[in-house]
Amino acid sequence: MKTITTIFVLCLLAVAAVSAQDSRGQIIGRVNDASGAAVPAAEVKVTNAATGVTLSSTTNEQGNYEALYLQPGIYTVRATATGFKSYARENLEVRVSDRLNVDISLELGAVTETVNVTATTPLLESTNANLGDVVDERRITELPLSGGNAITLMRFTTGLNDYAAPNHPSLAAGMDAVSNVGVNGTRGGNVEFSVNGVPNMASTFAAYSPPADMVQEFKVQTSTYDASVGHVGGGNVNLVLKSGTNKFHGSLYEFHTNNSLQATDIFQRQFYYDPASGPQTPEKFKTVSPQTILNRFGGTIGGPVWVPKVYNGKSRTFWIYGYEGFRRPGVERGNYFYTVPTAAQRSGDFSALLGANQCTNATATVGVCGGAFTTPLMVTDNTGRSLQA
Repeated sequence: MKTITTIFVLCLLAVAAVSAQDSRGQIIGRVNDASGAAVPAAEVKVTNAATGVTLSSTTNEQGNYEALYLQPGIYTVRATATGFKSYARENLEVRVSDRLNVDISLELGAVTETVNVTATTPLLESTNANLGDVVDERRITELPLSGGNAITLMRFTTGLNDYAAPNHPSLAAGMDAVSNVGVNGTRGGNVEFSVNGVPNMASTFAAYSPPADMVQEFKVQTSTYDASVGHVGGGNVNLVLKSGTNKFHGSLYEFHTNNSLQATDIFQRQFYYDPASGPQTPEKFKTVSPQTILNRFGGTIGGPVWVPKVYNGKSRTFWIYGYEGFRRPGVERGNYFYTVPTAAQRSGDFSALLGANQCTNATATVGVCGGAFTTPLMVTDNTGRSLQA
């Protein structure tokens, strides 16, 4: 029984691993000499520039190596082998779910000598056929975000159709609106969202979007040929959170707007200047443009895990914390509609709803309505036709 339980748990873990798209990247390649021959037993080290975390790999008999589970960021690749000069390549960017091929050519010489590779063309991911775009930290930081939601930048991806209500920044927290997109003509609700490779779905829409200052970058795939992201008919949006680094860092922010900072729209102006809706008074304007206040505030902080005289997690263990609050006191439009009947309406007099219209009943002549109605109530339109209300 214990063996069966163990096998069952392992199967569940395997299914979970297959069903999630890993947001971490990989660097693979081959180490060879100047003649193109493979260099076995070479040591390759991949170091994250921000955290100092280093992953080591040793080449096999064919000279191949691989560095797996790399958090998105900037890396330095170093290679050493007996009888060859050391190799170093800096500023190598690994993005969300990247699988980069970096071949290394070693020159004969002493290990103490180093060949630095600095001027190279940007790497193209040639190990799969996925199409899409990566929205990096710079764009998240410098471009305006609707409602402060980083995911809204996915709308700039080629082939993506936005079905959400336009120009409504206060809906940024409503993920059913923000994530209502389609890819290459598919219907809304056919895009899978994930955070750090973990599914982030509530029905057919994204369940949650972290504060923008917590987002490292995200990848929008519009053609998902990889089976790990083939769960839906549309695309895939894989978002990666920031990590703590070897230095303590953080941010604080506050975004504020109110009705005094916003111009009235065409419908508000039409109602305010319409004589039929009453004279133009300050009280009327308050119903047209009522109190509307939006406050979005928050902050982040992170760094290495450090307990004085107990543990120093520099280049090993990190933490980060983020918070965002949203306050929206006020009303959306004003009290245009009343659902509680007036005293006259409760006694049967609904003439106030007709305004200046003419009305009559079956036995009386046409006149201005007033008092309780008898049955049937007749109303005349602008052409003089008599209609039963």
